[in-house]
Amino acid sequence: RVDGGPGRLGGVSSRPMAMAASADGPAPPLGVCESMCPAEEVEERLRWDDFHPLERRHPGPAHVRLGVKDLAVKKFRRNIEAGDRAPRRLRTRQCLARTVEHLVALLDLRRGEEDVFGEGTGPSAASSSSGAISEADQLEWTHEFLWDRLRGVRTDLTIQRLLASPESIRIHEHCVRYHIVASYELERKATVANPHGFDPALNREQLMKSLQTLLSIYAHSYAAGEGGDGGICSNEAEFRAYDLLLGLDAFKLTRMPGRVLRSKEVAFAVEAQECLRTGNWSRWFKLLRRATYLQACLLSGHVTGMRQRALRILCSKVFGPSARPFAIGDLSGALCWPERDVRRWAETAEPEAVTEDKAALLLAGHSSPLRECPLDTEEKRCEAISAKKEKQTFSQVIFARTT
Repeated sequence: RVDGGPGRLGGVSSRPMAMAASADGPAPPLGVCESMCPAEEVEERLRWDDFHPLERRHPGPAHVRLGVKDLAVKKFRRNIEAGDRAPRRLRTRQCLARTVEHLVALLDLRRGEEDVFGEGTGPSAASSSSGAISEADQLEWTHEFLWDRLRGVRTDLTIQRLLASPESIRIHEHCVRYHIVASYELERKATVANPHGFDPALNREQLMKSLQTLLSIYAHSYAAGEGGDGGICSNEAEFRAYDLLLGLDAFKLTRMPGRVLRSKEVAFAVEAQECLRTGNWSRWFKLLRRATYLQACLLSGHVTGMRQRALRILCSKVFGPSARPFAIGDLSGALCWPERDVRRWAETAEPEAVTEDKAALLLAGHSSPLRECPLDTEEKRCEAISAKKEKQTFSQVIFARTT
């Protein structure tokens, strides 16, 4: 929310270096801690041996000599006390940026031996017992750590009223991208059999909080003349488009700067949402094929529904009363659906529609109700989306770095 008059962001000073007292009260504290975890907190946690395995030993071979005092990251505190506002317990802007770099880099580390973590502390004992750890198990386990520590980073920014600083903008951009990645990559881990694992609802909550804070900073910076092409808001179009992909609202469009409204990212998001509204599955899948990995992650939740709509139309009598064959390869390409899964769906849901050579489906003219379409695999992944990330690491996606 942008309010508080000129030079204010939700009642917070837009100038991170302007710390003089204001009419609203005294100036906020300015952190002086240059470590990822303040020394006092490290000492407190040493008494209870309260460290995550990733804070005890860095899996990277170049960091084997680092100990907990080097690897510990400040934990998130829900209740902020007076002592937590002391400058020595607050990290500087530069330190917070380095902390996020460190946290995100942990996503790329490949860990295949349990002794890296210590017995019983690594991801998925079942996976570790076989030697190799799956990317999904590894990401979920690391996510538990990042979930808490990234919230702690944003809390430090809020306490110091540094939300409008360039470092804060970049940090929030990284957080938004991270939660988008997690929403897709970890969706298959959210099962009844894994009650303490990834929670999509909580992840979406943090995604929306980070995104709305970021959009408020953009709006304020633009009003203060600090945005524009090449400025601190140079990525605004990307994140405004993510907001639209999460839910199109005409009011959002009326508040966008003209340069953002005319961007290709916003145009893509508006068209994708319009296809969802009208049920234009053909155009929607074409958009999915040319979407970026992060855009596709946000569209992934609609893949099944759009496939169902397409198949209902193709199975209706809209093409005539008699059955008409549709090549499985054509359906695969049109619906971003691997041929093996199209064939498996047909043999399970509509076995009588499969031709003798199993190369085509007789869809038009069928009146039997369709079963719910399964996703590409049992792990709830869309291969067309996953393929967009194949040559990128998680950190490259989150930091928007090209290979």
